[in-house]
Amino acid sequence: MQKYVLHAPSHKLMTSGKVREDIVQLASDLDYAKLPVDFVLETVFEPGDIILYPYPSEKGSEDLDLVRIQHIKDAGARVIMITLNIDYLRYPDADRDAIIASLNGADFVISLTTHMTDQLRADGMETPTVELGLHDYLVSEPINAPTFEKTVIFAGSPYKAPYVVNWPNKSALDVYAREQDLEGVHFQSQNVQYVGYMHPNRMPKLLTYGFGLAFDVDSGDGDFANYQTLNLSHKVSMFLAAGIPLFVNAKAAIAPTIEAANAGILINELTDIDLALADLHDTDYTALAAGSNRLGALVRNGYYYRSAILEAEKQLV
Repeated sequence: MQKYVLHAPSHKLMTSGKVREDIVQLASDLDYAKLPVDFVLETVFEPGDIILYPYPSEKGSEDLDLVRIQHIKDAGARVIMITLNIDYLRYPDADRDAIIASLNGADFVISLTTHMTDQLRADGMETPTVELGLHDYLVSEPINAPTFEKTVIFAGSPYKAPYVVNWPNKSALDVYAREQDLEGVHFQSQNVQYVGYMHPNRMPKLLTYGFGLAFDVDSGDGDFANYQTLNLSHKVSMFLAAGIPLFVNAKAAIAPTIEAANAGILINELTDIDLALADLHDTDYTALAAGSNRLGALVRNGYYYRSAILEAEKQLV
């Protein structure tokens, strides 16, 4: 029996590539051989082989992923699927039927949250599942203890957060993004500044202050506000890996985990941030950073994906 982890090389210098790289590294430690996803249809699998399939291989690949999964199954091999994203829940043009068919073609699904699993079950998925709980965010070097600043950090693509243009708070907002993602973006508030771009592997080491922000809203590009009530944000794990506390949408699927760990502050609206920061002191920040770092120690070391993969393997026996 052979074990393979599919790898879809990402040319994007953002966390979408980081999570896939981390999955490959963790799976390799569990004796999975790396297999480029473009070679799946050329590979001769054997009955009993296990293929760890981060899904989708890329945006818009629903039909091709379904063909690949069928090829694997025709050989008698088994598929453990990791649902990195379920695109029909956020993009109206995604092929829902192909996605559900792919999920049902797998032997086991690592779903991100119980909320996501419940939605997929309602939409027709029947495959056994285990929930991930948090994305891992592997870090190879020690992180630095954060310092208390009433500054909020946004990292990622502004198309999911058009509020960075019209920031509604007096609190400072530092924006980390690729320059090309800010083309045509003009900040209307003097409290917003573009800091620059950091490679995802370096972010946890260099983010040593303030609060991370995880608050997606709908835009012309997709339905992100409701999606965060089902999905796990990899951005959350990046801030946890850095050991800094977060502001998180209280409706997000990850909110109970953040609250239970005292790793951040839940907000219903972005305008809640100024009020939350007004009476916050050094001791409050230190306690929140300690909570973030406790979860961060787990994601930095690959606890969640490793546990989920091992559980999936056990269920396949």
